[in-house]
Amino acid sequence: MCGSGEATMAKKVKIWQCSRCAYFRPSSKDNSYGECHRYPPKVAAKHSSGGERHVAADVFPRVSEANFCGEYQNKDFYKAFLEGQGV
Repeated sequence: MCGSGEATMAKKVKIWQCSRCAYFRPSSKDNSYGECHRYPPKVAAKHSSGGERHVAADVFPRVSEANFCGEYQNKDFYKAFLEGQGV
């Protein structure tokens, strides 16, 4: 059953997209993917052929610009807030 509740949720999801979030940092040429900088990066490790573990890199989660989550923070709000504070 399609109702106005589903349409409202779809509209909210579009508003909450990662691409509009203060924590999103584009990492693809077309900005369709990026990294979420809400939390510190995770350490990614790899194992060598000898079984030794080496740190490969620190990584942030890769997300699609169309994704959304419960940690969303409007980037325009933060930009206006910081500009108002003279930061």
